[in-house]
Amino acid sequence: MPYLIRASRIATRPARAARRYPVGAAALTALVAMGLAAVFAEQLAPFDPLSHDEANALLAPSAEHLFGTDRFGRDVFSRVLYGARISLMVGLVSVLVGTVIGTTIGIISAYASGVADLVIQRFIDALMAFPHLLMALLLVVVLEPSPVSVIIGITVAFVPQVARIARAQALSVKAESYVMAAKSLGGSPTRIVGRYVLPNSITPVVIHATGFMEGAVLTEAALSFLGLGVPPPDPSWGRMLKEGSEGFLEAAPWLTIFPGLALTVLVFCVALIGDGVRDFLDPRQ
Repeated sequence: MPYLIRASRIATRPARAARRYPVGAAALTALVAMGLAAVFAEQLAPFDPLSHDEANALLAPSAEHLFGTDRFGRDVFSRVLYGARISLMVGLVSVLVGTVIGTTIGIISAYASGVADLVIQRFIDALMAFPHLLMALLLVVVLEPSPVSVIIGITVAFVPQVARIARAQALSVKAESYVMAAKSLGGSPTRIVGRYVLPNSITPVVIHATGFMEGAVLTEAALSFLGLGVPPPDPSWGRMLKEGSEGFLEAAPWLTIFPGLALTVLVFCVALIGDGVRDFLDPRQ
């Protein structure tokens, strides 16, 4: 039985959805707050995240420096705010682009069938043979570290998984009687895919997309921790964790605690939102 998605179910009654799924609604509120903090980081950050002030290096958290300062005297709170931009941008863009590309490939593969489907699936199998972190790492190394190369690497790493999910659902929808009837009445492939296959295949992809965003955020942090993410001096939570772990775990634990906590909260919120989206869109609920 395919997942059925109805626009009215998604676009209406947000208050009812919030009451029915309060945990997911709270997580979404927290994620929106983090997004707004990232967008308005220039207005919210009390200090320039790139400005060095060696005279105030390694200060403990205080009223002036809420999260303390690092070894260069840079305000950690300001850097955490700016670092949220990188994590959210990489997560959202890579998931959106990867979902669009993967869904397109999966539906084309399912609808084309035959040799085309076989070739596409073998190519996807070859890509999935690589762990997604390794795939992203290899692409970033080839393209040179930058926000764009990180997004490309993560997107390519997750496209095969999206394509596999979309194909499986599209095959199920393709076998439904209403699709067969549309074919017998002379409906064009484009019309059938756009009107029947795509709308009824997208729900499980959307449900899994939140899980992909968790992976994207963690992959970006891992790449930055390895020195292959966003190049310095731009702040990134993964790079901040690396810098804080280089001899400062005992002397200045706040250097790793606060970026680590921010990363944990972001991933936890995305996970809770994913649970809420799954429950909301699952027709069995």
